[in-house]
Amino acid sequence: MGTIHNSYAFYTNDQLQRLLEALTILSGNNSGKPMILTNEMMQSNLDLFVKSVIEGKYIIAKQ
Repeated sequence: MGTIHNSYAFYTNDQLQRLLEALTILSGNNSGKPMILTNEMMQSNLDLFVKSVIEGKYIIAKQ
């Protein structure tokens, strides 16, 4: 969650309000599936997480 907070920390109130309005409109037209906008920092973190999952770093063997 820190990445999300960090990525929007320097947005102005107006930018945040417009972003919220856009997401509300997009999510309302998407059959209940929320839309999420990402930026380069969030995408990079997601890419690293997915790579780690594929490599098995988040898989715990049954004992």
